[in-house]
Amino acid sequence: MGELFSYGFFEGPSTLNSTCSSFVTGETVCLPPVKIPFYFSLRQNLFDGIPDTHIALAAPVLAYWLLSFVFYCLDISGWRWLDKYRIHDSEEVKSKNLATPWEVARAVLFQHATQTVLGLAWLAESPEISVARCQSEMEALGRTLVWVARRLLGEETGMMFLELRGPGITHWLYWWGIPAAQILFALFIVDTWQYFLHRLMHMNKYLYKKIHSVHHRLYVPYAFGALYNHPFEGFLLDSAGAAFAESLSHLSVRQTYLPLCIQHLQDCRRSLRIQSPI
Repeated sequence: MGELFSYGFFEGPSTLNSTCSSFVTGETVCLPPVKIPFYFSLRQNLFDGIPDTHIALAAPVLAYWLLSFVFYCLDISGWRWLDKYRIHDSEEVKSKNLATPWEVARAVLFQHATQTVLGLAWLAESPEISVARCQSEMEALGRTLVWVARRLLGEETGMMFLELRGPGITHWLYWWGIPAAQILFALFIVDTWQYFLHRLMHMNKYLYKKIHSVHHRLYVPYAFGALYNHPFEGFLLDSAGAAFAESLSHLSVRQTYLPLCIQHLQDCRRSLRIQSPI
């Protein structure tokens, strides 16, 4: 985060260089040359030959199966040192499972295939990534900051504040504050969406009997069984919820990597038969 401090967020006029005599210049703002933070790449695609949309869709699926595979191996290992973390199930409880591991894996694979196809139709290709585009968007953000500061602090105080802090705040908001808020908001939407729909399916007898009861055929969960659902529930809870969150929070394609992976890993963790010590 060295770039954050190099822009003088906590300092004064050092934020300006020889190209900018003042932050506010008429109806626009003047910013120093863009400094790209460590996490951002100016490549149009992170990996040559692989569109970012494909990575955004593949990453959560790979994360889900990798974590579930590790814990499934631990679950069936029989290692004694895991006994204190294992959730013990009697043979009577185990016998209540109405779905075999293969049936569960097949259903989850089908859901992942479905959400991948829907994601390819939903996600748009990333717009052109360039320094010029970043500079233009930062200038637009800077003009909004000027408007807000003038109305909250008054003309004179607002202008003094902007000359001291304007470039640093604009840089921080563009590269750190707004992206973090977008991701957190997307996670909030997904969790809220899933919580209330899940609650509705338990409260509504018809929905429970016809749709949600499929999930409860898996009485003792497997590590990879979190997404074992009726296809309609899988679409509504996970695919539609993720699309809804992505749209409302205005995530870029690359920003979707994190909330989608977190969502899948969280789903997987809830179905573990081993209580992780972490």
